[in-house]
Amino acid sequence: MAIKWKPSLYFSCKRFKGMFSFAWKKIISMLINELYEEFRGLIIAKKYSIADLSYYSKGKQFPQLIGNNVSATLTNVMFPVFSTIQDDKSKLRAAMRRSLKTCTYVLFPLMIGFAVISDKFVSVILTDKWLFAVPYMKIFCLVYIFKPIKNISKSAINAIGRSDVDLYSNIVEKVFGVISIIIAINMGIIYLAWSALITYIIGAIIIAYINGRFLQYTIKDQCLDMVPAFILTIVMSIVVEFAGFVPINSKLIVMMFQIAVGGFTYLGLSVIFKVESYIYLKNTLCYAIKNRRNKSKH
Repeated sequence: MAIKWKPSLYFSCKRFKGMFSFAWKKIISMLINELYEEFRGLIIAKKYSIADLSYYSKGKQFPQLIGNNVSATLTNVMFPVFSTIQDDKSKLRAAMRRSLKTCTYVLFPLMIGFAVISDKFVSVILTDKWLFAVPYMKIFCLVYIFKPIKNISKSAINAIGRSDVDLYSNIVEKVFGVISIIIAINMGIIYLAWSALITYIIGAIIIAYINGRFLQYTIKDQCLDMVPAFILTIVMSIVVEFAGFVPINSKLIVMMFQIAVGGFTYLGLSVIFKVESYIYLKNTLCYAIKNRRNKSKH
């Protein structure tokens, strides 16, 4: 049935003022992020050789790809969800807890597992000439663990309309970032990579503290929610490390074996200990498959 609808010319100054007040702070915050990242790259390019910059950039490339994709996906999905329940703090807190648990359950093994196999990954995919990029790759695997976690917290803060808090916390984080760059610049390029990790950790702590103030979801509660995934990941990474000593000449086969062993260990432990995030993801997947089958029948 067709519905007759015609657009009408109507402009609400009140709504525009509210939306503009929210949006300009988000734009400035995003601009600060981009300028900060470019500033770090420019410092390295000016202070160090092209080879150093190449290893640094290559080491950052793959962890950044994983972290940014996970982060963008979570932000695009969770912000609309958080916005629909912005007036109910208890529901918003529960949704954020679910997001954090699910994110860390998926992200921790991806990033830590990738850090463990990074030397073989570089040898197989990029060739041995890029092995100097491995230390940076390991560090940035840790760096990009914190980005999606931070973005979940920021999405919740933005959902309640406090883009100003997001902006101010971002400014404080970047001030610490610039200070860390100034301290590390003459110590060596590897210390600049470590300074990036320190900056992300500080940023995560700041936004976690803010969530404790606005949503009563304290840093302690957030850490406890991440503990199961963290413990499983540590056990998995130890197993994957030992799996790398298998007496096989092919680095590709060893790497694939490590990935298989890591996945089996992580999922196996999840089943044995009935990890909440695993059960949630399994039930969600089964429900989605069942719905698709029912739709195909009709």
